[in-house]
Amino acid sequence: MTPMPPPPTLRATGAPADQRSSARPAGFLSTTWLRNLPLLLLATACAAPATVPPPAPRAPIPTPAGILSEIEPAARPSPKPIHTPPACSETTGNIEQGALDIRSDPRPLEYRIYLPPCVEESGSEGLPTLYLLHGLGASDAQWDELGTDEAADALILSGAIPPMLMVMPRDRSGMDLETALVEALLPHVEASYPARAERGSRAIGGLSRGAAWAFRIGL
Repeated sequence: MTPMPPPPTLRATGAPADQRSSARPAGFLSTTWLRNLPLLLLATACAAPATVPPPAPRAPIPTPAGILSEIEPAARPSPKPIHTPPACSETTGNIEQGALDIRSDPRPLEYRIYLPPCVEESGSEGLPTLYLLHGLGASDAQWDELGTDEAADALILSGAIPPMLMVMPRDRSGMDLETALVEALLPHVEASYPARAERGSRAIGGLSRGAAWAFRIGL
C-alpha cells in the first residue's frame, strides 16, 4: 500500500506554507519598500520645484501712532476745557494753616487748607472739598512739598477741574483721625469756608497710611 503524503503546514491565514509569497493580499507593502520610502520622499522634495506664485504683499496695518501721524496738526481737535476757568485776574491760590481743639485728643488737630484763585467769587453755591491725608512719618507739609497747590492752580486755570478747596490735616501717632476729621474738622471747614455741605461735593484721598485712612473713613 502506498503511504499517504504528510498534510501541508498551514499558516494563520489557512494558506499552505509553500504558498506564502502568493498569499499576500493586494496592496501589501514589503518592508524593503517601506525602508526606501524616506529616500523616495527626499528625492521628490529635491526635484525641480513647481512654479508657485508668490503671495501678494499685505498692506501694513496702521497703528494708532501711524494714524495720528497722518493727521495734519491743524486738523487735530484742541482739548476743550471741561469747566469755566475763574474770571478774575488771580492765577494762584493760597494755603492757610490752622489748628482745632478736639475732644478725642489733648493735642490740637493741625491742618492746612488750599483756597483756589478767586475764592471770594464762589458765591452762595460754594465749592467742592477734597480732603488729603499724608503718609506715615510725614505731616500735612507733605502736600506742599509735592507741589499739590501748584498743580491745582494749573488745572483750575486750564478748566480741567473746577475750583475746589483742599483740606490737609496732620495725623499724629495715637490720634483717632477718623473721629477728629468727621466730628471736628469737617464741620469747621463747612462753617468757616465756602464749602458745599453735601456728601456729593466731598472727596477724600491719601498716600500710604493716609490712603488706608481714606479708604476706611469715606465721606
